[in-house]
Amino acid sequence: MVESLDLTIRTMQFAPKHDEAPTELALTSQTQFVHNWHFAPAGELEGGTRAVVYYRTPFFGRPFVTKVVWVNGS
Repeated sequence: MVESLDLTIRTMQFAPKHDEAPTELALTSQTQFVHNWHFAPAGELEGGTRAVVYYRTPFFGRPFVTKVVWVNGS
C-alpha cells in the first residue's frame, strides 16, 4: 500500500505486506506509473492506494522505484 508520494523531493513510501516499517524509495526520471494498464502521470497515484511496486536495490546508492502499477484506483 502506498503511504505517501512526494514529487518535490522525488520519494515514495509504501507499507510492505507483513506489518513491517514503511519503506522509502527514490523516484527517478525513468520511473513508470501504470494505471488501468495505461501509462499515467505520477500525480494520479494517491496515498492509501494498493499498488504493485517494482524497485531495484543497487550495490551502491539508494533503492529506487522502476514501476508502479495499480488498477481501478484500488
